[in-house]
Amino acid sequence: MFFLCTRPGDTENVLVEIKDEVSGKLVVSTAAIIPLEFYESVVPGARFVRTMPNVAAMGGESFTAYCMGSNTTLRDKETVERLLGTMGSCMEVEEKYMDPVTGLSGSGPAYIAIVIDALTYAGLRVGLPRELSKVAAAQSVLGTAKLIMEGVSVPSEIEEMGDDAGRHHHRGHLRDRGRKAEEGPHERRAGRNQQMPQHPPPLGE
Repeated sequence: MFFLCTRPGDTENVLVEIKDEVSGKLVVSTAAIIPLEFYESVVPGARFVRTMPNVAAMGGESFTAYCMGSNTTLRDKETVERLLGTMGSCMEVEEKYMDPVTGLSGSGPAYIAIVIDALTYAGLRVGLPRELSKVAAAQSVLGTAKLIMEGVSVPSEIEEMGDDAGRHHHRGHLRDRGRKAEEGPHERRAGRNQQMPQHPPPLGE
């Protein structure tokens, strides 16, 4: 098995260089926007899997979307899920969803970082020490995510419960920061995905 972790524009050059080594092997790629069809056209003898993890993998909490190539096997899928599971949770998706999910979960930690930063700053404004404010903000995000993931509550229910805890006190500041989050990483990433070519230019161009 090989992991191919390259920038999209470098992917073809790297594949050509390692073509003989990866032929007949399982190749797991993290390169954004490169379709499986392109990989298989460059190295027909390899079995490719396209993945999109995120930076939360460093804490063992990534969400990784993946799609299997045309000649991969059930055993390949089991191997991929076992490996991706060490970084967090994973889900097989249709390839048509890989670019959108790159903008969402690939950039998702950037959204959440903005929310935590806004909550932390709101705490500072009412006199909390920085460390207390940061931990309270981050744990609130972690706990809320757990409630949603485990099906205990849905976001609208949690929002209503938050009103009773005085959420209105910081609402204006958080709304402003939230708008910046909504207009930020996801749209920028989605825009870059649309602007980037569907595969790198052929060698020599």
